[in-house]
Amino acid sequence: MTKFRCIGSDCLDTCCNGWNIFLDKKTHYAYKNSDDPEVSAVAKHSIKTLKSERDAAAFSKMKLKENGNCPLMTDSGLCKVQKNLGEEFLSKTCNTFPRRTIKAGDITYLTAMMACPEATRLCLEDEHAVQISDNPEDVLSHVTNSKSLYVLNAPKISNRSKQIQFMMLEIFGDQSLTLGEQFTAAHITLEKFKKHETPLELPQLTSLSTNIKESCMQLRDALDPAQAAFFQFKTFNLVFFTEHTKWRENFKALIEKAKAGIHYQSNDGALAVGTYLAAKRDIFLPYDNDNRYLLSNFIKNELLGTLEIFIPGNPNAGDQLNEIAARVSAIRFLLICLSAHDYDGFGKQAYIDCISMVCRSIQHNPNVVAGISNYFSQKDSDLRVVNALLMS
Repeated sequence: MTKFRCIGSDCLDTCCNGWNIFLDKKTHYAYKNSDDPEVSAVAKHSIKTLKSERDAAAFSKMKLKENGNCPLMTDSGLCKVQKNLGEEFLSKTCNTFPRRTIKAGDITYLTAMMACPEATRLCLEDEHAVQISDNPEDVLSHVTNSKSLYVLNAPKISNRSKQIQFMMLEIFGDQSLTLGEQFTAAHITLEKFKKHETPLELPQLTSLSTNIKESCMQLRDALDPAQAAFFQFKTFNLVFFTEHTKWRENFKALIEKAKAGIHYQSNDGALAVGTYLAAKRDIFLPYDNDNRYLLSNFIKNELLGTLEIFIPGNPNAGDQLNEIAARVSAIRFLLICLSAHDYDGFGKQAYIDCISMVCRSIQHNPNVVAGISNYFSQKDSDLRVVNALLMS
């Protein structure tokens, strides 16, 4: 994220549309008292002071236009504040997104909110795009030199937390494991560390990691690909292909491509599932197996942006991991469908589009996320089976 620069009007999914934009107190009065006629006019008519739950960070709110655009957005997609006054006058909300800066004691993590297509592109740039820096001065300099960024605070990372973090990142970087096996191994890791109240020595850590991975591979040969495809289709058909959810226009267009790819409109469920299975086998898996870092980078970014997962004794760690698994399985399902739609041109751009649009559309829709993650958290289910079925 130290390389991130907003591409403004060139962005295909602007963050200046459809989202609540809160202004901090300093920015509120800067716009209200601005000498720039365009900015002051917008401030007069479109900035509404919050009546309740107001604080210095969320002092007022921008009233969006009927089309969902921020009133400070020009017809060319540029921001009037940035254009007329300069980047330093952007609100904390606008200056922060899509950066996610977290301070955990003396350690600072800089990750991305992947609802931004440009942030997603940088995250998927290469297999080294997401990593923990041994020399964090660049990150700290980026944070301290920034004009105005929101910084989240998290509990200090203990030695046990660092070991959980190390094992998680190592698991999701191990390409000998399937995605389902990786998430199962991550859950087992959380359970194992509940039993270890002191940090493990390196040989113990290595042995534990090896044993967990081996246990997670036991279902691999027994899994029926057709059964997995049917389960995936049944699950995500209800999420994406029915008309009960109103999606943003660009995400709706992506879903229509996905439906067309597997011949969903034919009303022939067997044809759709068969096409989905063939696309997964012949197009998606060959490409994904050669580019495992794409989804791996996304998962690592989400893990490092949810540091509480690594805190020993956190009762919500399993659910937080399930929410990441829900997003990954949804992204993967749509990617498989899209590979059938554009089999000659299927590649990294499909991952960028899918990840950013899914994160923007479902990550902030708790009902959709909960509906998927329920599969992972049902107490009477075998997590290994669910993970294998949804992410085989």
